[in-house]
Amino acid sequence: MLFGISAVKMTEGTGAISGTLPFGGVSVAIVYKNDVGQRGGTISPDGFYQMPAVVDGRSYYAADVPSGAVATVRLYDSSGTRWIDVATFTVEYKSSVRRYVERDISLGDVESGTLGGS
Repeated sequence: MLFGISAVKMTEGTGAISGTLPFGGVSVAIVYKNDVGQRGGTISPDGFYQMPAVVDGRSYYAADVPSGAVATVRLYDSSGTRWIDVATFTVEYKSSVRRYVERDISLGDVESGTLGGS
């Protein structure tokens, strides 16, 4: 279920991603490895378009996720130079199942994730 403290603007053709984390102290970004980017994101250290997710304790959420984009949940350490890609999926706004993706990240996801950075 997607909860937010502040209002979250949802626009046509977009979705959202939310879930829980196995521990705190990380930043979360949604990385689009097949998208050139739009709507105010940044470029990740490895050159991909990304949007930061809001982290509140051990929960995270991201709104305005482009439909059809292959989204990767990435956990950054406190320096922002090392990361683990822990889950990848497609957000589909016309699907009742994949428009609002709830993806809890487990320790197993972190252990089997793809490491990056220096």
